[in-house]
Amino acid sequence: MIRLNRIGALDIAGALSERIGSYVDLYSIEFMAVEGSRIHCWYQSPLPEGPVFHVEITRIGEEWILNLNEHPPGTEQKIEVA
Repeated sequence: MIRLNRIGALDIAGALSERIGSYVDLYSIEFMAVEGSRIHCWYQSPLPEGPVFHVEITRIGEEWILNLNEHPPGTEQKIEVA
């Protein structure tokens, strides 16, 4: 979990890169939905056996909290976008 006053794409890519130990292309991070004070994004490695993450950004008071939830390779996102 990362707590910041502002979270940008580079912060998300940096957190993912630190977690998986390799470079993360910003274009691999997909915005999915906003739900109240929560923003959902999805990262899927370009490699078939690579990691998949649900990136959840939540606003609590003055801070943004970034959580990375890892899923098995090939997992499809289940967030409905209308």
